[in-house]
Amino acid sequence: VEEFMTVVDAVIIGTVDGRNHLDWFKKVVSYSKPVFIDKPIVMNSGEMKELINLSKIYNTPVMSSSSLRFSDSVVQAKSADIQSGYFFGPTPRQEQMPGYFWYGIHLVEMVVTIFGTEVEKMKVETYKDCEQIHMTFSNGKHAIIRGENEWHNRFGATLHTKENVHSLRLWEEEKPYYAGLIEQVIQFFETGVSPVPIEETKEIVALLEEISSLCSKQFLNYCI
Repeated sequence: VEEFMTVVDAVIIGTVDGRNHLDWFKKVVSYSKPVFIDKPIVMNSGEMKELINLSKIYNTPVMSSSSLRFSDSVVQAKSADIQSGYFFGPTPRQEQMPGYFWYGIHLVEMVVTIFGTEVEKMKVETYKDCEQIHMTFSNGKHAIIRGENEWHNRFGATLHTKENVHSLRLWEEEKPYYAGLIEQVIQFFETGVSPVPIEETKEIVALLEEISSLCSKQFLNYCI
């Protein structure tokens, strides 16, 4: 790592195992070069607090994000006055990264991009093929996430404004949402300014923890 860091301008921590992201970050943070960390950035709020503290001590810019928040349709919806939404997509589970830390984070980031992180109430219902998460926000807006157990590539949403209904079918968009992420990462490397504030990422981790806890309780009740 020491030799590597002398010849690079920025770092991507791209391991798919979120459990080792903080350890890798500790190896490179002291060089004060921009660091992009693949989702999930870390596995709990305690690790997130430590990562933020280290980034501040060494003045190291950090970015972490799902690619879905940079799809053209999600970016456009962000500027609309969306009142409520129904989001759907695959949420296959992975034992080492339980709950929504593995794949559900994509749907959560779509919701947060449009509605923010000020969730006032959250309810989870578990079914044989999916779970549904109903989020109510402090401003009265609300969203439902349908997380489907089986893997597929169909991420989307139905969004309601006061006057209209918008349908998002991300898998059919001409520009892949991953291309949108790469554009943002390159800009982050050039400017050192993340398009996703680290405090927002911290709040997303807290939401993932709450969802994981609620899903576990509902799954046990469903089994009983």
